[in-house]
Amino acid sequence: ASFAQVREGLLKLQLSPRVRLTEEDWAGATDGFGLCDAAGKMRLEGFQRMLHRQLGIYIQKHISDATALAAPHSESEALLQGLRLVLMVLAHDRSSADLLGGLGDGGQEAGELETRLAATTKELAEVRRQQTHQILPELRQLQAAT
Repeated sequence: ASFAQVREGLLKLQLSPRVRLTEEDWAGATDGFGLCDAAGKMRLEGFQRMLHRQLGIYIQKHISDATALAAPHSESEALLQGLRLVLMVLAHDRSSADLLGGLGDGGQEAGELETRLAATTKELAEVRRQQTHQILPELRQLQAAT
């Protein structure tokens, strides 16, 4: 998909508020066009990476907002900070795995490291899912209190 196709698709979604994708937004979302080919188009794998990254940014923003609302030194604050840390580790692992994936046939050692990173990422994703499930009731209470 090209910038124009994604922009047109977002406008067709009729979201409220409307999403107006600029070329500057596209450059940032595509990692300086690094997720695009020479023709400026993004393949499915790049699109998925972009969506994962944008979802991660969205989640981190809301965790930061919820952390700011949590009582200092409370269990909620500790859980949110822990979740934030897990997300940072996941982002780092994904970046490392992406880097290793770019090595091509980098030998058995790189393949083994990539496999371990993938397993760690999967384990951390499960931890994140469990922690998210645990803190949802507290987040709802915080939202209700505001």
